[in-house]
Amino acid sequence: SQRAYMLKSVEDMVRTHRDEPYLLLWILGNENDLAQYTHTKAFQQKEAFARFVNEAALLIKKLDKRHPVALCLGGNSYAMFSELSQFVPDVDIFGINLYRDNGFSELWAKVADNYDRPVMLTEFGAGQTQLLDGKLPEVWQAQVHRLAWEDIVRHRAGRQRPGNAIGGF
Repeated sequence: SQRAYMLKSVEDMVRTHRDEPYLLLWILGNENDLAQYTHTKAFQQKEAFARFVNEAALLIKKLDKRHPVALCLGGNSYAMFSELSQFVPDVDIFGINLYRDNGFSELWAKVADNYDRPVMLTEFGAGQTQLLDGKLPEVWQAQVHRLAWEDIVRHRAGRQRPGNAIGGF
């Protein structure tokens, strides 16, 4: 019943918003692989989760042929690549929420090698922020964001291999 409820929710969302000019793409999930935040069993039941994601992606594509479908995972996503590559062929973009202080190092190649999709940083920013004298270190955070954005730009198509970065939020 939960699967049916969730698919109905996706269908309603697509029917409601598919013709809006503000729509860029559809994103399924948000860190579903991180049970401590989402209270799901996606990471423990990877194949079932992957098959369900693909079912939702197919539903979206049936209802809206103009917008791509992305999947948004979190820090455990590398451990799900086998299931994604086997059971999720209909997602167009791999999205990940990733907080790192010095760019994304292995991300680009790992996705290219294991789940060949364009990569979108659905969230990014500084790792563990420490207050300095009770204040946010804004200069440091700005530097981390600049380094992250430079890494995204460096890995876009036509630049450093594998050229699979398409942006970030």
